[in-house]
Amino acid sequence: MSEKKQNWEYVPRLSVEIREDQLQSMQKLIPFGFRKLLFQRLIDDVLKVTEDHGQVGLSAICTGAIGVGYNKLQEYIEKSSAKKEKKDDQ
Repeated sequence: MSEKKQNWEYVPRLSVEIREDQLQSMQKLIPFGFRKLLFQRLIDDVLKVTEDHGQVGLSAICTGAIGVGYNKLQEYIEKSSAKKEKKDDQ
């Protein structure tokens, strides 16, 4: 073996098939540099739901009964807007 091959570090990766329309939308909407962090966070959330609720949690995700916290986004936006307005008022 060459020295170059002996010095590599294993980095776990995930490879999944997606639809063509999903790829096109992802390329259009999600900047390349954000994808790694985004998918790491999604995996963490799925693992947490599974740890807390087992197969019921997985089923809820797979059937679309629960999502990635879209309602939390509205709360975040409202809090951010309130902080900005408060800062602007000062």
